[in-house]
Amino acid sequence: MTPAGAEPGVELEIEEVSYAVDVITVLTQAGCNAGGCHANPNGKGGFHLSLWGEDPEGDYEALMARSRINPDDATLSGILMKPTLEADHEGGLRFEHDSEHYEILRRWIEAGAPNDLDRAPSVTRLEVSPTEVVLELPANEVEISVTAHFSDGQVRDVTRWATYEPTTHAVEIERPGLVTAIDPNETVVMVRYLDQREPVRLAFVPQRQQVALEDTNGSLIDRHVGDKLVRLGLPPSPLADDATFIRRVSLDLTGVPPSGERVRAFLDDQRPDKRALLVDELLEMPAHAEYWGLLWADLLRVEETALDSRGVEVFTNWIRQAVADNMPLDEFAKELLAARGSTYDHAPANFWRALRNPPDRAEAVAQVFLGIRLQCAQCHNHPTDRWTQDDYYRFAGLMAGIDYEIIENNREDRHDRNRFNGEQIVQVAWNEEWPDPRTGEPPAPGMLDPSAPAPDPDADPLEELAGWIVDGNRLFARTQANRVWFRLMGRGLVEPVDDVRDTNPASHPDLLEALTDQLVDSGFDQRRLIREIALSNAYQRVSEPRPGNEWDETNYSHALVRRWSAEQIVDSLHRFLGLASTFQGYDEPVRAGQLYGAQTRYRRGSPLTDCDRYLQLFGKPVRQVSSDLERSNETSLAQVFELVSGEAMQNWLRDRENQFDRWIEEHSEPGDLLERLFLEGLSRPPGDEERAYLTPLLEDPETRRGAVEDIAWSILNAKEFILRN
Repeated sequence: MTPAGAEPGVELEIEEVSYAVDVITVLTQAGCNAGGCHANPNGKGGFHLSLWGEDPEGDYEALMARSRINPDDATLSGILMKPTLEADHEGGLRFEHDSEHYEILRRWIEAGAPNDLDRAPSVTRLEVSPTEVVLELPANEVEISVTAHFSDGQVRDVTRWATYEPTTHAVEIERPGLVTAIDPNETVVMVRYLDQREPVRLAFVPQRQQVALEDTNGSLIDRHVGDKLVRLGLPPSPLADDATFIRRVSLDLTGVPPSGERVRAFLDDQRPDKRALLVDELLEMPAHAEYWGLLWADLLRVEETALDSRGVEVFTNWIRQAVADNMPLDEFAKELLAARGSTYDHAPANFWRALRNPPDRAEAVAQVFLGIRLQCAQCHNHPTDRWTQDDYYRFAGLMAGIDYEIIENNREDRHDRNRFNGEQIVQVAWNEEWPDPRTGEPPAPGMLDPSAPAPDPDADPLEELAGWIVDGNRLFARTQANRVWFRLMGRGLVEPVDDVRDTNPASHPDLLEALTDQLVDSGFDQRRLIREIALSNAYQRVSEPRPGNEWDETNYSHALVRRWSAEQIVDSLHRFLGLASTFQGYDEPVRAGQLYGAQTRYRRGSPLTDCDRYLQLFGKPVRQVSSDLERSNETSLAQVFELVSGEAMQNWLRDRENQFDRWIEEHSEPGDLLERLFLEGLSRPPGDEERAYLTPLLEDPETRRGAVEDIAWSILNAKEFILRN
């Protein structure tokens, strides 16, 4: 197979082959310096290149070693024989003999393989055309042209030498510049040439409908979302009814469903602003602080191995109180980043207690507060972002001075050096002992942005860090706005939510900027942003597609269906049954959303309960990474079997302590009893067909209890109980 870019039989138009421009381009387009080939951290076959040619000087030395270059006979050079399969090559065929790739390398070797890095022009700007296209199927091809502007004034068409990386598998790159859609989709193609990248937005849609912009009621969210729906010809699905809305917003804002009584009152409420009033009420409830505090605790690694049980409780309570007080997000971040002192007496210091070395600190801070996945830059310059290894170690060096005075450590397993049980004092000083592994010397500490002023060596490094991240740093505000959107909408405007970079552009860039502005202008008021989103049409749509928007997964023409979280499922199930949840290590009943720490298996003194097992089964995270995505909301057959026929489910349904007998006593009429079951379990009344089929099952007093158990089983196994519709 001839790789993209190979054009057999085409004469080479380049007069003088440049190593810095042409040879590196060939190695990149042939995939030689990709992460899966010779740019692997350990190289391949004893040959190691830098990722995408980021270290051209080192690559030159690697090329000149051994038999890769044969100055006497260029055609016997390893870099020509292996890619053409004249010699054994695990990487397979990369280009043909009669390709431009081959000709460039051959001519360069015959010219003496000169290194022109000190004199070759650099690329100053990459120009792509078009930058954005919407095509109606069956039209499914787009030609992208790429022009490179060089530092010496030269302008070159590099379409056939660029590489093209789509963000979806629903398109193919059949040859350089030609993008072909397989299915209706929206994608971004990242165009790369040497060290420059530019995105191209493409949408391949079915025949576009004439869509009118719906009434936005002044909502900036609906204006931006609606503009794109109109542009793509995507008709929006209608707004959800009151029953769907109260269940969705209650679970999203508080983690627990509404009671049947609350649902009935909301359905009967005739006030036109009742949805806004409900949102305001939910935001003030203690359950809101508990649930959104839980989501922050996931990110901040609030778990028992590093923090111990008391530290977990202290830190969790502080986070919950911050949410309850609606602490501005910038103040919240500063409190965490500048924290030090006793992990028992000053709760935010536990943030640093969980991060025991400079690389972990740098990566966690970047991901949580700036949405930057910095991990790749530890081994090589980031392949899809602008961060270099120098940036990585400079930033890690800023946090190298964090140290711990361990007052006591009563861990049971003395061989487990990652577990702590006892008070610690977080201390901070500049540290000149932690070495950059590349040089063996301490890195000069600095901010992630190399253009930022160097930290004052006489100042507190964490105060400097907190100020740089929060004060006027738009990336911090943008990341937090995107995170709030993700938690309510099920998908970030930038997705993944903690991977904010130029090469991963937002689905609605103008909307993200508007939400960022609003968050900053409001004084980083998270509650206000939540309210704005929850009252938008985009949030309130039904999940059912309508003709014309079935293919859409990114533009919010309908709500995204997703499974409720582990805690939401356990708490919904037990609220419906009227049974207290029990967890290992807790003497008193608590809701799953009120638990401290991560997995219950870390708690000592008693076996796992059925509720503990449910939390594990439905994906409660262990809080070992600083990412929103560690939590799993995926469905599995094991979950199905547990709900359908699991022993715990059967025991809960038959438990005479559940509230079924009370409901039977309170509702002598079968229709009223059926409505109670549906209001409590699904937050809606039964439909006409459900009434007609199920009501007769409840008429016989002798069999009513069994019928209630059967109907309750069907409710707990309904998709609308498990899934967010």
